[in-house]
Order: sequence, then C-alpha cells, then structure tokens
Amino acid sequence: MRERLKNPPAPEFVKYILKPLLEKDAKQSFKYFNNINKAHLLMLLKQGILDKNTVSKIAKALLEVDKRGPQNIDLDPAREDLSSCIEAAIMEICTQEIGGRLHTGRSRNDLGGTVTRMFMRDKYLKTCKQILELREFILNFAAPYTETVCTGYTCGQAAEPITVAYYFAAHLSALERDYERFSAIYKRLNQCPLGSCAMASTTFPINRAITAHYLGFDTATINSLDGIAARDYILEILGTLSIFMNNLSRLCQDLYVWSSVEFGLVDIDSSVSMCSSIMPQKKNPVTLEHIKAKAAHVEGDFVSALGALKSTIYTQVRDASIEAAHSMNDALDEVEASIKLLIATLDTMVINKERMLHEAKTNFCTVSELANTLVRDCGLSFRHAHSTVAGLVAYMLDNELKPNDINRAMVKKLAYEIIGKDISITDEHIRHALDPIPNVFARDVEGGPAPIQVIKQLTMMRKKLEEDKRELTNRVNMQKRAEEELNKDTQEICR
Repeated sequence: MRERLKNPPAPEFVKYILKPLLEKDAKQSFKYFNNINKAHLLMLLKQGILDKNTVSKIAKALLEVDKRGPQNIDLDPAREDLSSCIEAAIMEICTQEIGGRLHTGRSRNDLGGTVTRMFMRDKYLKTCKQILELREFILNFAAPYTETVCTGYTCGQAAEPITVAYYFAAHLSALERDYERFSAIYKRLNQCPLGSCAMASTTFPINRAITAHYLGFDTATINSLDGIAARDYILEILGTLSIFMNNLSRLCQDLYVWSSVEFGLVDIDSSVSMCSSIMPQKKNPVTLEHIKAKAAHVEGDFVSALGALKSTIYTQVRDASIEAAHSMNDALDEVEASIKLLIATLDTMVINKERMLHEAKTNFCTVSELANTLVRDCGLSFRHAHSTVAGLVAYMLDNELKPNDINRAMVKKLAYEIIGKDISITDEHIRHALDPIPNVFARDVEGGPAPIQVIKQLTMMRKKLEEDKRELTNRVNMQKRAEEELNKDTQEICR
C-alpha cells in the first residue's frame, strides 16, 4: 500500500490523524464500507469484469468480515484508512490474488466520498424525522389556544392583540420553510460518486447505475471530478440547520422573556429548570438558555466547514473530504438535543391565560382598533385618526389612566385639539374597540389572528406536515428496499 513511500507514518501522524480517523470510521462507517463493497462486487459480476467463481469467493469473505464486525478489523495505521484495513481482512480470508480484485475500477477517493454521503444521508433522514416531530408537537400544542388572547409585540413593545395559537402558527410557518429548505437538499445529497474513481473515472466498463441503485441513491453524479471533489452538500446541511436553529432561538428568547416575573405570561416547569445555590426564590428556565446557545454552536460548525472548504482546489483533498465534515456530528447532535429539549419544555409549560388577557386589556395594545373605529364611524383619514389616538395615549399615560378609563368626552376633546375636527363617537363603540377579545375576532382576514383564520392556518400546516411525512417515509423505505436487495443478491452469489 505504501510502497511508493520510503518511511512509515510518523508517530505524530499516527497519533493525531490516522489512528483517530481509523477508530472513528470503524465505529460509524463500517457498515457503509461493507455495503459499498457488496454493491461494487455485484456490479463487477454483472458487467463481466470478474467471473462468477472469483466473485463468489470475495462475497463469502465480505460476509465473513461483516459477521466479525469492526471490532475484529486490524486497524493498522500503516494501511492509512478503514477501506484498506477491510480490504486486508478480505484478502486474509480469500487471498490477495482473489480479494485484491475487489478494488478494480474504483479508488479510495470515490469510495470515501460514497461513504460520507451514505453516512450523511442516514443522519439527514433522522434529522428530518426530528424536525417533523417538532412541527407536529407544536401544531398539537397550539390548537387549543385559538381563542386565548394575548399581546403581540413589535420592537419589544405591546403592539396589537393576538392569540397564543396565532403566535405559535407564526413559528410553525418558519419551521415549515426550514423543513422545505432541508428537504430540498436530498436530491443533491442522494447522488452516488462511486465509479468516479480517483478523479477521471476508469477504463474498465463499469456501470454506475447498478451501484447507485444497490446503495439507495437516486442517480450517479454526472461528472467524476465533481463526484470526488464536491462537499457542498455538507454546507447545505449545516447552513439550513443554522437557519433552523436560529429560528428556534428566537422562539426560546420570547418564552424566556415571557417566563420572567415581570411578564409572567408562561410558567416553565420545575422539571426543566434549575435553582440557585444562594437565592432561594429562583427557578431558572435553563433549557431555553441552552437551546439558544446551541444555535450558536451549529452556526459555528457551519462556519468551520465553510472555512475548511474555502480556497481548496477542486479535486480530492483531505481538508475538503475529511476536515470539512469534521463538525457534522456535533451539529446534528446539537440539533437533536435542542428539539428534544424544546418539546420537553413546551410539554410542561403553563400558559397563564388570565395574566395574558389582563395585560392585553391594560397595555394599550388595542388602540389601533380605536383609530380604525374613528376612520369607520367618524369619517377621519387614518392619519388624522392615528394622530388623535396617539395624543390620547400620551394623555392617558401622563395621567396614569388605563384604557378602560377612555370615554367619548376625552376622544372628542383631543380630536378637536390635535386635528381641529369635531367628531361624534359613542362610549359603546370605544369599549368595543378597546376590548381585546372582539378586537382579535374582528381580524378575520387571510393571515389574521381571528380564531377562524388561525384554524385555517393550522389546517393548512397539518396538511403540509402529512405530505412531508409521506415523502420522508418513501425516502426511508427506498433505503430499506435497496439494502434488502443488496444483501439478498450478495447471499445468492455465495451459493
């Protein structure tokens, strides 16, 4: 294997590069290497590159190596990587004369690239399932709160009345887009580079469609140089997960603020909180803190991969093929932890309905509708109505008055002082405009917070969720069928 090189691997090279990678690959990629070996062997037989007798002997050796497991593979750093260590185990069983023929028409470059895509694909599909589970949980969580009125905020200030379900529907919209971005990666990830060989394909009459089919890929990569050079799918996965985690962090920040004593809109359960070693009154919502920080970790993993790939030559280089994927496991683990922690937090979180309604009644979030009422009932332009109500709010705050203290005399007086118009409005219309419950129900337009509109939104989101679940099921089943066919055909050629 290293006949071209005069010296054995340096101890430092072994300690920091070869040995850690061998051990890591043996743990997480042994199955993928063996499946690739099986698929490649079956293709060599079907293409007439190897004869049936040779293929049968190699297949038996492959199954024996499979049976022994990675723990019985000699991870010799002098062989440099796991594929060569597995090849040595195969040749030990069926001789180098026979087993050495398995590597016909391929290279470690396309072999490694295929392993990476298969490993990423399994992790990717698992993450897809987790994101769908989160969407489904939040859908079910939001559904009972279509009439639970609360305050909507802009720029951190009370803005307009909404409902709890409407608020979570907004986050569900973001999560739906997150999943659309993530799902779209699959067609680019699920392309098979096997057969690209070192970088310029091969002179053997291989059939890449056969190996792609056996390994559950939709197609083979179009260009062999691209097949061994491309790692942009790593950036796509990490980039879309960074956006997803960023969206989770924004939800967590809202809940974090809402759980404070000053807001008191939600209560985070003790089971996902921590106490203080010195302040006995504390119940700290730490799961939300961790999720927000984990978003930064995933973003860091994305930047790390981007930096590793930046300015690499477009071919097989280890900073692209090995180092660029270095943080992928960490990122996926952080995403899984964040999803599980958020579900656990929401599952035990209490919505303080009375406090929410009280705040909506007293924080002036309903006065936009008072301005609308002045437009409808008094014939004012919206700009005049806005000026009048803005002056009214300032007057109320200066005099420490609440929205329920507003009456027609105040409105009439201030309208005349501010815009010079004499208007007529009833106390009944003022009270109706300032009541957050009818206020929300009146926002019955597409995309609005009226319960009937939110129910429509949630229904559409549930329909899309079911479509996404079916698509994921089809993708997972395709992998299962491919592996079953691969193992069946490998067993058959051993007979």
